[in-house]
Amino acid sequence: MKRLNPKPIIQFAPTDLTRRAHALKRLKALRSALTGTAAGPTYQALREANSLYIRSGLTFADLSGTLGCSPSCIWSRFHALGLPTHASTHRRAGYVPARTIALGQPGAFAVIDSPEKAHLLGLLIADAKPMIRMRVVRNHRTKVYEGLAYIVQRRDRWALKRLKDLLESAATIKTTTAVLTHRGTTKHHDDLSLIVYSSRLARDLAALGVVPGRATRNLPLPRLRSDLVRHLIRGLFDGDGWITRDARVKDPLKGWSCGVCGCRAVLNDVRRFATQLGIAAPPISPNGPNNLKLQWSGIEAVRLLECLYGETDLALPRKKVVARALVAAYQAAYPDGTDSSTRYQHREGKRWCYLTDVGRVGTRQAQNLASRALTLWKRNIHPTRGRRKGR
Repeated sequence: MKRLNPKPIIQFAPTDLTRRAHALKRLKALRSALTGTAAGPTYQALREANSLYIRSGLTFADLSGTLGCSPSCIWSRFHALGLPTHASTHRRAGYVPARTIALGQPGAFAVIDSPEKAHLLGLLIADAKPMIRMRVVRNHRTKVYEGLAYIVQRRDRWALKRLKDLLESAATIKTTTAVLTHRGTTKHHDDLSLIVYSSRLARDLAALGVVPGRATRNLPLPRLRSDLVRHLIRGLFDGDGWITRDARVKDPLKGWSCGVCGCRAVLNDVRRFATQLGIAAPPISPNGPNNLKLQWSGIEAVRLLECLYGETDLALPRKKVVARALVAAYQAAYPDGTDSSTRYQHREGKRWCYLTDVGRVGTRQAQNLASRALTLWKRNIHPTRGRRKGR
């Protein structure tokens, strides 16, 4: 029998169009495995489809036209399994993906060694939304650290810019409009958001306690150097604290209070900080059904505000100006630093006068400064009131 000597098969590198045609043909063969089963697509079929999508330079429109399902459905399938969902062909030539240039300093919070980092950490503990989700990767649930989302009011753009500069982020600050209703009145309020993607940043912040559901886990504040604790507490007050006044009190120098809300572990750390300063710490009281608060009133509140906002620029501007004006008014009314002065109403009934052991002191100056603090406080009240109906 004559032996056959077949000719060697010569394989040529396929062109882009040939590779694309082969990928679409293979996807048609996988269509029944991806969309035709009642139990849903298998991991092997999705893995092969994702490999074809990445290597052949396909788009979600190509996958949608071949498989017969929407692009959002395909994206959610890939994203749930942790598969890549960003092919290079989705971008125009020369475009750098936003996830690549989002951060220049992803390890900025690896070590808290400066007042600026400590203050921003307090803000993030109060208001940040870390993106840490559970994903199914190869049939196993795995914790995936994606990044960080930070949303503030439009008037607090200062905090977003400080965070963006520290991280050297190229992400844009976006505006989100919220619709609020109260007693039939509808108001629109703009929020600002900064979203950055960095697994390292999310892991560093998680080690410091910035995790989803922090309040329900009752996590304490991170342990920092003694000279940085004041900046951390100030950031917490800027995020979850308040400076307010009882409007029923006529004397502009009276009725002031300040406080902060959070879980019990955080409030215990704040009480310990105030006690070390020699300020009497009030008891922890409920602040709604699922929250707790600490609130100081009178001269103790002013002393705490003086320690937090006295000589620093690392503070939220709208709270810093009110705190400093209030401290200046109290210093003019009570030069000895105590609340032992006697106050009486002037016979004309237009102002309050303050007396100490040495006589009448600082009446006009204290009144002017207290009126200025009251004006700043009213100006910085939240511009909208009511319950948020939706975004």
